[in-house]
Amino acid sequence: MSNAKFERSLIIGGFDPFHEGHEHLLKISRNYSKLTDVYIGAKKRKNRLPRNVRAKSVESIIKDNNWDNQVKVIDTGKYMDLNTNKYSLFIYGSDFLNFLSLNTSSRGKKNKRFL
Repeated sequence: MSNAKFERSLIIGGFDPFHEGHEHLLKISRNYSKLTDVYIGAKKRKNRLPRNVRAKSVESIIKDNNWDNQVKVIDTGKYMDLNTNKYSLFIYGSDFLNFLSLNTSSRGKKNKRFL
């Protein structure tokens, strides 16, 4: 891989609870992007940790690893409010890929049960 990096990346996740896979995504982002924003999702699910608690978990890992100058948690409210035009790289975990595979057929058409 060359030393060139994307200017800015975005990680979107629930981080409930924060685990090693999430930390791995943060490490990957540092290798491929100069700046990374982390958006903590707000899924509607019972027994979910409050968003502010999940954000503090991510911020703690960022601080403990001295990534403050490269990775930050953003709070925009709803994901629809994100300006995705400012990102040149999107980093997702396998749970997002699992969601996509459940919602899309092998031909790229949405499954009827998720319309």
